Amino acid sequence: MDLNNQLKECEESPLKYHLSLKEELIDQAYVLASNDADKVDPLKIYFNKYLGGGSFNSLYVGKFNKKLVAVKQMRLIPIEREIIQQKMQIYMRLEHENVVKLWDVSFSHDRYTRLILDLCTADMEDFCEQKYIGPMPPDDKVFLQTVSGVEYIHSQNLLHRDIKPTNVLVSSSSPVHIKVSEVTWQPKKISDIFNQSECKPLPYWMATESLEQLQLGCEPDETIATDIFSTGCVLFYFLTRGTHPFGNSPIWLSVNIVEHNPVELIKLNKNNLNDCDRILYGLIEEMIGREENRIGLSEVKKQLTDMLSAKLTCDSSEPDKITEVENVVGQQDLK
Repeated sequence: MDLNNQLKECEESPLKYHLSLKEELIDQAYVLASNDADKVDPLKIYFNKYLGGGSFNSLYVGKFNKKLVAVKQMRLIPIEREIIQQKMQIYMRLEHENVVKLWDVSFSHDRYTRLILDLCTADMEDFCEQKYIGPMPPDDKVFLQTVSGVEYIHSQNLLHRDIKPTNVLVSSSSPVHIKVSEVTWQPKKISDIFNQSECKPLPYWMATESLEQLQLGCEPDETIATDIFSTGCVLFYFLTRGTHPFGNSPIWLSVNIVEHNPVELIKLNKNNLNDCDRILYGLIEEMIGREENRIGLSEVKKQLTDMLSAKLTCDSSEPDKITEVENVVGQQDLK
């Protein structure tokens, strides 16, 4: 059976074909249809270089304007294309070294939306599970770069709403640095433009007040404070190489968050920590505190910068380290 007939049968008998097979057939058709246009099309997708995906999307390596990129391919949702393009224009304007760049959005056959993104090497979960053993910035720089990315998103009057280890990526550039990822950022009070369940934040990384609202049957009111809480949990997960501050038991984790019982943070013997780690864990404690007492990211950055400056003073006899710290502090777009 030729490709066109296979695609026709997919449409007429959807239960006979697994979704991934149907997508593969459509991808092949797209490639065949685009062969003559490759010379002028700035986007080329390498469908044999699959990076991952879920029920609603697939991620491939691609090339855009001669630059290697990641291409996130999603099935179109029931909403006008013009609305999608309008929303995506917001994200394409984001420019920060600690935020994954959305370079362009393309559409194919009225079936797919393709997001053209920075190509990264791994995510924080890969690192903590030792699936990625490549270069990483030092812990304090990972902390600063992650906070800087989230704060920049907030400075653009946006919320991330789904901060978790798999959405904090390791760049493929050299020197390596951290990038906050996943284009599910939303202007506050604006409903999702992607009507897909996987765009909803996981309860394991949601703030206390959000889980309390869920228990009451209400839609959580995501805020800057809820993003800060999630960021603090993710940074604890990173520093401990895989432990959630509220425990790793799926049964008790959400309960501990609602009861505000960070069992793993409480277990820490801070007397055994060095000065740097003591500051980092202290900041996390304030980031995952109760909403009314939660520290702001600008203050977190200030304290991190002060810590780096103190390290600079201690290492003042080593010029290479001075330059390195100056570069890190200077690149964070401090305000």
